[in-house]
Amino acid sequence: YPEMAAAGLWTTAADLSRLAVELIRTLRGERSALPLKLETVQSMLRPQLPDQTIGEHFVGIGWYCSGEGDDFCFGHQGVDEGFLAEMRVLPARGKAAAVIINAHGWLLPVEIFKAIGREYGWPAAPPRAPSIAMPRGTAFAGIYRSRNGVVATVTQAADGLALELGGQTPVPLTPSSMVEFHAVVLNLFVHFEMESDGA
Repeated sequence: YPEMAAAGLWTTAADLSRLAVELIRTLRGERSALPLKLETVQSMLRPQLPDQTIGEHFVGIGWYCSGEGDDFCFGHQGVDEGFLAEMRVLPARGKAAAVIINAHGWLLPVEIFKAIGREYGWPAAPPRAPSIAMPRGTAFAGIYRSRNGVVATVTQAADGLALELGGQTPVPLTPSSMVEFHAVVLNLFVHFEMESDGA
């Protein structure tokens, strides 16, 4: 994509890895090539919403975070028409990895990170939300518009939902409660608000 805002980061796994190294150096108080103060990077890795806490999955400023202590991990995923990318950083352990594939095999990066973790002694990933059977009697399918105009299309199947944003490949969603769903392949959680009439 040529758009600079939505998909303007043209990079390599090696460059993402170098960024991870510099972030770790900054967090350790060491000299870094990044023009960021330690306090700035630390603030990026704190929960930004009042109902989020360290130790669970939360979004910082620009980073998706999980775990705590030595097992604290942060990173970010990227998706566009031709590539899937993800970077994960374990700052207390001084470890990081970046994976980029030129395909839409959602589960492949997950398996690559599992292999990296086994080889280099990464902690087990924090458990995701539990999956339950698809709630019966509720129609989630439809077109949804956020307050700032983002349009999402939800389709429904017997075992879950699929969420599509802006023409991207639909992301499968698995139910974790009667109104909450999560993606297995992305750090994505969806909550439906129900009206009194069940809509």
